[in-house]
Amino acid sequence: VMFLACVFAALGQFSPLPFPESRLILGGCCISYFILSGILQLILTFVRMDAILITKPPKNGDYKIKNKGLRIRTDLPRYDEHYSVTIEYDKMENSPYVKETWSVGKFFDVEGMFDELYLTEAIKLLLKRLENGQYDKDEGEKTKKNQ
Repeated sequence: VMFLACVFAALGQFSPLPFPESRLILGGCCISYFILSGILQLILTFVRMDAILITKPPKNGDYKIKNKGLRIRTDLPRYDEHYSVTIEYDKMENSPYVKETWSVGKFFDVEGMFDELYLTEAIKLLLKRLENGQYDKDEGEKTKKNQ
C-alpha cells in the first residue's frame, strides 16, 4: 500500500509537465497519496494493532502450540521509563502469552550507549519462556482468583 502511495508521490514530484499544466495530475497524486496513507494507517491501527513483528509458524523449536506464528507486541507509554514486550501466538483467540517489563535504563550504559546484546538476551529468555509453556496469567484471572 505504501509502495503505491510512494509511486503517486514520485509521479507528482517528477511529472514531466510544467506546473500550471500539471495541476490536475499533481492534485490527483496528492489525493491518492493521502487516501493510501490513510488506508495504511487504518490497517496498522485496527489490524496489526501494536504488533512490531508477526512471524510465520516456527520450523524449529519445541513450542507447546504448533502451527501458529508469533506476534510480538511492545509498549512504551509516553513519559514512562518502563518498556514492555509481549510475545503471543498469532491468529488465536485468548492466546497464551509471556510478558516482561524493564526499565529502559537497564539497556544503556553510563555513557548512554545502547546495549543491543543485553536486550537480545532478555528477549531470548522471554521467547524461551513461551517455548517452555511458562505463560503469564491475565490480570483479570489474577483478580478473580484473589477474590
